[in-house]
Amino acid sequence: MPAGRPTKYNPEYCERLIDVMGQGNSFRAFAADIRVTEDTVWRWYNEIPEFSEAYKTGLIVCNKFWENFFKAAAFGKIPNANITAAIWATKRILHWRDKIDVEGQVQLSVEVQHKLEGSTKAELIELAKEAIDFLESKKKPVVIDLPKQLTAVSDRTQ
Repeated sequence: MPAGRPTKYNPEYCERLIDVMGQGNSFRAFAADIRVTEDTVWRWYNEIPEFSEAYKTGLIVCNKFWENFFKAAAFGKIPNANITAAIWATKRILHWRDKIDVEGQVQLSVEVQHKLEGSTKAELIELAKEAIDFLESKKKPVVIDLPKQLTAVSDRTQ
């Protein structure tokens, strides 16, 4: 580490981090427990491989804590469980998200529209393959709603 103020890092923090997160708490809560800033624990995460591994393990045990909570609440083992607060916690700490399906339409540019009008069926198929490859490279589910004009152009070029 560079010269300057000595670090407050202690190798015992690895186990402590896992313990704190294993109780359903966040990385930020761990920083508060040991009285350092969140920037400090993120610096340790980036600079100290053992601490980085402890954080990753902490996420796993934190996830287990919340999964166990939800199972217990679902089976009535936690009377008056505040599910709304628990959902907020998992979204904040573990970045759980509601699944959102997005559907949309692809807007064709004038250039692409022009290519479509004079294309053969083989050229249209190749253009569609290129578009699909591009969209798949974005790693997001995409629904393509082909315009009726494309179908009509395709029918004319058979």
